[in-house]
Amino acid sequence: MPSRYLEPRLERASREAMRRLQSRRLREQVTHAARSSPFYRRKLQGAKARATLKSLDDLRRLPFTTKDELKENQASKPPWGDVLAVPFADVLRIHMTSATTGRPLAFLDT
Repeated sequence: MPSRYLEPRLERASREAMRRLQSRRLREQVTHAARSSPFYRRKLQGAKARATLKSLDDLRRLPFTTKDELKENQASKPPWGDVLAVPFADVLRIHMTSATTGRPLAFLDT
């Protein structure tokens, strides 16, 4: 009988093991964003958040990103802004908002 879990090791992990994994992945993601995306590097430096991330409890230290910030960034650095944290060749799909409130906003997926 096939397993009902897609990733049994993760889906059946203890709460503590899951928190450790999530904390590690959060630190990795924030480090990647700070290293690879000028936009997020500026945001994280401004919030002084990156050095303080030790656990999921520190998630509240991360700055929010608003749609208006993304739109302004793409308008000032067309066409995609400086948010992208991977080479453009790694982009698989581009989504655009409908622009009912102004300029369309692009989202690039890897």
